[in-house]
Amino acid sequence: GKPLEHQYEIGKAFALLRPATPGYKTISSVFDKALRDIASGADVQASLDQAVKDIDADITSNNGYKVS
Repeated sequence: GKPLEHQYEIGKAFALLRPATPGYKTISSVFDKALRDIASGADVQASLDQAVKDIDADITSNNGYKVS
């Protein structure tokens, strides 16, 4: 086969596409923080509730990431 064919097949089988949103970077970092906090002993529900608030605030402050 071709030199990178094996890597291509692995990527095709296991890769997950990121959500199609300009807010992905914020969503990812907020979720990462929540998971790290939980792993460090923080309350699960409170951590995830805060993550939702932070992500919603980012989306609101960016007008839903709508194109003007």
